[in-house]
Amino acid sequence: MKSRLIFHVLRALGSAEREAGAGELDLRARELLRIIGEEDAHGAALSVGQLVKCANVGTAPTVYSALNQLESQGWIERSSDQPDGRTKRLTLSPRARKMFARAYRIASVALGGEDR
Repeated sequence: MKSRLIFHVLRALGSAEREAGAGELDLRARELLRIIGEEDAHGAALSVGQLVKCANVGTAPTVYSALNQLESQGWIERSSDQPDGRTKRLTLSPRARKMFARAYRIASVALGGEDR
């Protein structure tokens, strides 16, 4: 029974992604979105350079291309860093935050927690 729980959660999360329109994203874009979302959830905003170094999902041009796709589709936002205006910081867009909040609620229910 427990071994099937993870598959139930993954199906539920996939449903939340599709419902939000993230099903159209390739695996690289989804992984970048997850990394940005994890930092965003901790109140941090990665720089593009930091993401390229830590993501391990391709070369810098590949990551930049995926970020352009995520931004143009409304999943992330780029803003200038306060101390250094040349550095761009990445955060989730309201659309992405809504998707992650829905995924959290689905996972919480699937794992027997409260629907927060």
